[in-house]
Amino acid sequence: MALRTAGSVLVVFLWSAAVVLGQDGWSVTYTTQSICALKGSTVKLTCSYTYPRGPKVTSTFWLTKMEAGVEPRDIGQDPENAGRLEYHGDKKNGHTLTITDLKESDSATYKFRFITDQTGGKYTGNPGVTLSVTGTVTFNIVKLLNSI
Repeated sequence: MALRTAGSVLVVFLWSAAVVLGQDGWSVTYTTQSICALKGSTVKLTCSYTYPRGPKVTSTFWLTKMEAGVEPRDIGQDPENAGRLEYHGDKKNGHTLTITDLKESDSATYKFRFITDQTGGKYTGNPGVTLSVTGTVTFNIVKLLNSI
């Protein structure tokens, strides 16, 4: 048996599991580890972060690409994302990225990074949130129930 959605119906599946990885007081906790969403819909990626007492956070952002020896880039700087990203948060411990009008090309693993005024005070939270964007939703209910 298959289910299909009408154009204006939003279907988002969340795999909820708090993921905390860190060292020496530096960590990022993702509220959701995996999200599946429909093209054209909106998603929110949420995390909280901690760091040792003393330094002050000077910059926070989300990224999708990390290369050895290259400073990661804020996805908000990509012209393709203009007008589709909204950051909410503070420089204390919480952050939410809202992505609107999702495209299949938005499918990626999103990681949160924060930078402090301390020398070497940069941290990227792993493993991140995996976002899968699809143009259609057809799934087998039995498979879905068996995966829970």
